[in-house]
Amino acid sequence: MGTDRYQIDDGAGYVGYRKAFDLICSSIRPMGIEEISLEMSINRTAAEDVAALATYPSADISLKDGFAVRSKDVVRASRQRPAILKVIGSAFAGSRFKGHVRSGSVVKICSGAPIPAGAGAVVSSEFCEETSEHEVHIRADATVGRNILRTGAEVKAGVLIVRAGDVLLPRSMALAASAGISKVRVYQRPKVALLCVGNEVVFPGKPLRPGQVYASNLITLKAWLNSFGIDCVYTVVRDDVNAIRLELEKRLCTVDVILTSGGVWGSERDLVIAAFAELGWQKIFHHVRMGPGKAIGFGLWNDKPVFCLPGGPASNEMAFLQLALPGILRMSGDGRPRCNPYPPGFLRA
Repeated sequence: MGTDRYQIDDGAGYVGYRKAFDLICSSIRPMGIEEISLEMSINRTAAEDVAALATYPSADISLKDGFAVRSKDVVRASRQRPAILKVIGSAFAGSRFKGHVRSGSVVKICSGAPIPAGAGAVVSSEFCEETSEHEVHIRADATVGRNILRTGAEVKAGVLIVRAGDVLLPRSMALAASAGISKVRVYQRPKVALLCVGNEVVFPGKPLRPGQVYASNLITLKAWLNSFGIDCVYTVVRDDVNAIRLELEKRLCTVDVILTSGGVWGSERDLVIAAFAELGWQKIFHHVRMGPGKAIGFGLWNDKPVFCLPGGPASNEMAFLQLALPGILRMSGDGRPRCNPYPPGFLRA
């Protein structure tokens, strides 16, 4: 894509927040597709529709421990006048009772067990009293279907359960598992290189000299990325164009996104944009009309997205959350709208 289409600043080098967001979205495409096991797919974005392979439940099953009955046999049952019925067997989850429930008889049943032939309801065990091995007093009625989960009530074979673009969450994963799904095709997640720039920046835990600060931005950004399941490699680089350029060249072939922190405002010591210019990146914008976070820059280097964030902690996190993170998540296939038309501190002037 040509650079000319991006010449939309206001004369002072700034673009509007919404324009910046749209430029990021139009410059970024989802990553490739991979097939992974269902249990590893939490928070991943489905790359294709997923249809149920099996019906669940595959038979009418009991929702309660109790007794499978014919509804007519307990229609007048109460605590004062229980229905006295004959127990003809038991039914357990995973196996079916082979007999038939006829008038005057019941089957003791466990939750999850298939409903025996002839039974139309289940009376929960708290309303039942076993007076002997073969007799039970039922002290509550049960209309047809009571405490029964019908065949296919949760999902039927062939029904669409996950749409392409959906983010897989515990509920949809459980439904997919119950429908016989073991693998899903999802968008790959990008790997990020995170560079914190500045002579004053020190890794947490190392000795701190006067005028230096710990790399809190690095920890904050890494935590945000990890919370979305995105891996990153990170380092601290001194204020030197050659050092910055060498570190960027080192990372180019091993990551999908480059994220820098600090060194972008425009002073003689803010060297990040200059380093990228020497490397021949395609600058799309630098400075956005929002505050904090206005010094953010964005471009493409060898077709890989580059986000240059300001170094001040408040500006750094605002620029990341409002612009960089939505772009990175878009690479993961997450197409949900994340643009806030009026971000906190938005400058309308």
